[in-house]
Amino acid sequence: MLKEEWLSIGYEKGLIDDISESEWVSFESAYKAWFKTKINRIRPQSVDRIEVTYNKYYAGTDFVKTPVHCLNEFAIYTFLNKILVERGNITKKEYGRIYQIANNVMQYAFDINMGHCYCVNWSSVKRYIALDNIKESETKEYAVSAEHRERFARSVLIDNVYPEKRSASLVLLLNFYLGLRIGELASLRWQDINFKERYIYVHSTEVKSFGRDENGERIGSMSYYAQDRTKTVNSVRRVPLVNESIFILNELKEWHKLQSYESEFLAYDGDGSILTRSLERTLRRLCVLCEIPLFNSHRIRKTFATELHQNGVPTKVISDLMGHAEMRTTEQNYIITSPESFDMVRNVMQQKPIINLAIS
Repeated sequence: MLKEEWLSIGYEKGLIDDISESEWVSFESAYKAWFKTKINRIRPQSVDRIEVTYNKYYAGTDFVKTPVHCLNEFAIYTFLNKILVERGNITKKEYGRIYQIANNVMQYAFDINMGHCYCVNWSSVKRYIALDNIKESETKEYAVSAEHRERFARSVLIDNVYPEKRSASLVLLLNFYLGLRIGELASLRWQDINFKERYIYVHSTEVKSFGRDENGERIGSMSYYAQDRTKTVNSVRRVPLVNESIFILNELKEWHKLQSYESEFLAYDGDGSILTRSLERTLRRLCVLCEIPLFNSHRIRKTFATELHQNGVPTKVISDLMGHAEMRTTEQNYIITSPESFDMVRNVMQQKPIINLAIS
């Protein structure tokens, strides 16, 4: 729908006052002003994500050229539905990012009375969104099976199938006992390990982002760096070390000593800084060398949570170990089905049958 059509509908329904054109502020201008306020208030990678979403779905459309005082509920949900229908394959998470830009920009413009911005009833917008067009997950995600975990461990510890990346391989194996985010794993330092009290202190993460000027424009290329700050306040935590994780850490320490590494980072393999993408590439290569199905670092994290849950650890404790702000995040997204669950259910049903037929 063209800007002229938005305007005609607005005037026809009495939604637009007779505002002089010099006072008009386009959605695009409001977005740029709002975006500048986010630069120093949220994580740099979140700023990058907003920019990518805007450029992919909003930039260049008639919607962003329309004055904010002309954008009512009808205009907004029509635009959002057009994205869902025409683009297709948009997940719930991706749609949330698209919706958030429209919501935040319009709310920002209204709050500061920018361009006589219309006060949007967002409940009305949500009511008319074509939710049936949001893509559901097509595959069921399973935890890494015990068989594949054991093959992975044997290949890394004993066979040393990837000697060029032995440090990274050992750290990835260690994560089955820690359940860290990949950025937290990449930024893990020796000073974070307390061997005496047997825990790892998680307080930093590796991030990637663009540098930006005062107007929010990118400066230079993407940079990777470890920051002494986790994803959220709740992510600063201690994770206990068991005998197996202590054993892996000692193997790693011996390897660093043998290679004369002086890096403070655990995953260091003698070739500069450790990047999350390097760890992910190492993991994919290890899966191939171990001849097991491919999985990413997030599956290791989910496997950690799932194993604890199946062994009776309270969900609140698991949530704290995962660094989640809300327990429902753990319940809904991180405790997944294990390949061994079917056999476990059968054994439980056999031991305590629903109806005891006294079959010998």
